[in-house]
Amino acid sequence: MIDSRAGALVDRTGTQPGGIGAGFYPFWSAAIVLACASYMGLFARWIGHYRWIWVVVIAVAMPVAIYATFEVGFRVSLPKSFLYDLGVLPF
Repeated sequence: MIDSRAGALVDRTGTQPGGIGAGFYPFWSAAIVLACASYMGLFARWIGHYRWIWVVVIAVAMPVAIYATFEVGFRVSLPKSFLYDLGVLPF
């Protein structure tokens, strides 16, 4: 999400065909996944009365599962974070 934020907004200069840059879809799809994770975590805590540790696990595990589904299952090469270059995380 952070790497594609430069092309997240509609290009009004006319340099991009259709007015949408290459980072538009990756940024907004990652933003939706992030928003759905906090929303899911909120409802797990508020309605489900789960403990905070389980809320954090659920809110982190779902985006990781979605990422793994596209990266491994569909073999779509997704952008990697700086932590991938350092060897800290596999994504």
